[in-house]
Amino acid sequence: MKEKTLNNINNENIAIPAILKNISPRTIIILIVSFLLLAVFANIFKNVYSELLWFGQLNYQDIYLTILRTKIFLFLIGFFLSLITLSISSFIAFKYSWNGFESELPEPFNMLGPKLYKYLLMIAVFAVSVIIGFTNSVNWELFLRFFNSSSFGVSDPIFNKDLSFYIFNYPVYTYIQKGLLAISVLCIIFTLFIIFINSAFAGRQFSESNILKKQIPIMFAIVFLLISVGVLFSRWGVLFSTQGVVFGAGFTDVNVKIIAYSIMAILGLVISFIIPFSIKYSTRNLVYIPLISWGILYIILILLWPTLTQRFSVTPNEYVKEENYIANNIEFTRLAYGLDKIEESYFPASAELPKTIFSDYAETLNNIRLWDHNPLKDVYTQTQLIRPYYDFKDVDVDRYTIDGEYRQVMLATREVAPEKLDEEKQTWVNNFLQYTHGYGLTMSPVNSFDSQGKPYFFSKDIPSDGVIKVNSMNGKLQENLSVENPRIYYGESTMPYAIVNTNTMEVDYQEKSKDGKEGILKRHNYKGKGGVLLSNPLIKLVYAWKFSDINLMISDEITNGSKIQYERNIQDRVKKLVPFLELDSDPYIVLHDGKLKWIQDAYTTSNNFPYSEPFEGKFNYIRNSVKVVVDAYDGTVKLYVADNSDPLIDTYSKIFPTVFKPLSEMPSDLREHIRYPIDIFKVQSDKYLEYHMQDSQIFYNNEDLWSIPQEKFGQSGDLQEVEPYYLVMNLPGNGDTEFVLLSPFTPNQRKNLIGWLAGRSDGDQYGKLIAYNFPKDLTIYGTEQIEARMDNDPIISEWFTLRCQEGSFCIRGNLLVIPIADSILYAEPIYLQAEGVDLPELKRVVLASADHVVMAESVQAGVKALLEKQSNEIQISDIKIIPGVEDSIKGISDELSKKIENLLEDIKLILEELNQVK
Repeated sequence: MKEKTLNNINNENIAIPAILKNISPRTIIILIVSFLLLAVFANIFKNVYSELLWFGQLNYQDIYLTILRTKIFLFLIGFFLSLITLSISSFIAFKYSWNGFESELPEPFNMLGPKLYKYLLMIAVFAVSVIIGFTNSVNWELFLRFFNSSSFGVSDPIFNKDLSFYIFNYPVYTYIQKGLLAISVLCIIFTLFIIFINSAFAGRQFSESNILKKQIPIMFAIVFLLISVGVLFSRWGVLFSTQGVVFGAGFTDVNVKIIAYSIMAILGLVISFIIPFSIKYSTRNLVYIPLISWGILYIILILLWPTLTQRFSVTPNEYVKEENYIANNIEFTRLAYGLDKIEESYFPASAELPKTIFSDYAETLNNIRLWDHNPLKDVYTQTQLIRPYYDFKDVDVDRYTIDGEYRQVMLATREVAPEKLDEEKQTWVNNFLQYTHGYGLTMSPVNSFDSQGKPYFFSKDIPSDGVIKVNSMNGKLQENLSVENPRIYYGESTMPYAIVNTNTMEVDYQEKSKDGKEGILKRHNYKGKGGVLLSNPLIKLVYAWKFSDINLMISDEITNGSKIQYERNIQDRVKKLVPFLELDSDPYIVLHDGKLKWIQDAYTTSNNFPYSEPFEGKFNYIRNSVKVVVDAYDGTVKLYVADNSDPLIDTYSKIFPTVFKPLSEMPSDLREHIRYPIDIFKVQSDKYLEYHMQDSQIFYNNEDLWSIPQEKFGQSGDLQEVEPYYLVMNLPGNGDTEFVLLSPFTPNQRKNLIGWLAGRSDGDQYGKLIAYNFPKDLTIYGTEQIEARMDNDPIISEWFTLRCQEGSFCIRGNLLVIPIADSILYAEPIYLQAEGVDLPELKRVVLASADHVVMAESVQAGVKALLEKQSNEIQISDIKIIPGVEDSIKGISDELSKKIENLLEDIKLILEELNQVK
């Protein structure tokens, strides 16, 4: 009696309110789903509408619409394919396994239970289908490239297919196979889950379900069919094998694995058609026996056979077996990274600098970079910020003709940084309406410094008229380089957004005052094209939601003529516009036609290039195919094709026919500033260390492996790899001075130099690579050896000891290896910096040749000292006994010989004392 009363009490406690009894479960679910769908679609509308506005103001709506259409199409395919297959399999499983509940359920479950269960299943199917649809839409680029692919004109050596098959087709085939396999597996999971739950509700054993014995074999046959197709596709995948001596198909892959994959694929296809007959004949043997047999064969053919072949046939005769495949790896890796186009040349590396160095190589000497990026950025920050709300994000290297001379320069833009304002001044109006843009730039020659160790400037400060001027070293104005509009709304800053052309005037710049007081603060209202017009409440609402900022809707300072600028960081802007391109890490500023322009290098890449050794696991094909130009004032973007031979950029040009322009359409004076980009040069240099060896035997033995040299750098003098650096120089055999990117090499595990690689940037030579090889029978000092000679020099060592004491410290700059004529000049700047103040001073430059090391106050003085040391004047290091004289001395009496020896010792002591005095 007590138990019955207790049950009644429990039922009453869990009884649902009367109002809910009048609402059907279906209505509740519809309301919840409707609310969720409304929120989802509102968010989608916000994202799509804001993107259309952003791409539209750049006149690149075609890019967004093409991608959007493809995403929608792929989403619908993935969604409906998943929805239909999951629904059919779930419906059949539910229909033939549902037998109700074993016992009555208490309220409210007796009313809600069965219907809620069905609705939850429907929601699960729907949700999974949505996820699959979105997952499918993410791969829009894969399918667009597939339908617009361009031929490489080169075939792989194993299957004789054009390389475009592996770049464009093969990824799509494997993606479709894996996608269908995933959906099929989900169908099995849903089916098993439904049958299991229904059996539990009915109080029956899971294995007793009849539908389990009929539906699962059919579905499993489909899964096995797709697995077999994947095994068949694996034949092509051997071209990306990592199991052999090199990347790509090796002896075992070609002679064993391809055959094994073919056998297993055919057997799998046969078995997948045999499995359904188990339903008709009601025997499990038609399932178990073929599957077990296939599994055993898989272990034997796919796992054991290749392993045994590799161990007992290939390894004992590795080079003989792998010779052709090593050659394939060399050929295709060089092709993938553009190493096949490198022109190789001989560099004699003479010990003596040319006597005509000042007359014949003056431009090279005048452009040796002594100012490294970080020290110069610190100097700019201390001396050229002008106002506290500016910042220098980076220092760029470029070249300009100044006063008729070809000069390498370093320059940095003065960008806005409202986050540096005092905390109480970081209001919404200041951050987003007033401090909206940077102003001007600073430019200086790479090798000049005054008596205080400060750089000379070609351009500095902000003039009263606001026009940024460039002057030569003697103060002559370079009118063609003046910048009438030096405002920087788009740069390397990462501010989320700015609102321009509002009722609040923007801070522009502050005039110089002649009496030392604060000058007049100039203000500006934006008149450019950049930004989305906030012309109506809907747009304001969309962006208020997008940036979670209600001020965008309620501020009276924002008018219908105001514009919101976002994605103002150059790299973020370009990446959003062309997400299918990889970007170089260093965009750089250019003075062009009275304006400031950013140039951003962009790359096409792939990780599906047969036989090509991947770079750091990221990609195994790369081209610098695009030059992107961004206006610093209005943010307009133009994309120019820099490599017409690249099939990938040709494919993208087919996909987006209105986006890319030929490089010939770039203004000629802007084209003078394109340069060989550092990132791809690093990749090519890294690969060239090994893949300069084209003989498969030498490559296999690593007989001529190279490495990147190291140098001492910074305050502590820790070793770091020598970074590639730009030089203005005359390449050997070329009379014209040009802008070159250079990287030296050393033999592996040795310190001496073995060669160097140069990337050319000027005119018709742009994009060409030249490798210069040193004589292997000579020892050419490497960077670490030169650093050691500097440390061992008594004069240089004494200078460091006297100045790098408590209260100040020395900073060693980058050691540059500079080819001049057929010799090598080494140059390293030395900075002195007081503790607690980031204001380094360039005090000395250490120069070295093959035989001498000097410290000087300038490059010219140092080179002069080196020439004097290698001249015919008697120096300690130059004292030699001429063979003919030595024979004559032997004939002289012992007494006279001793006197001559004593005299030579006296001369040595005198010279040592003179050197110490100097």
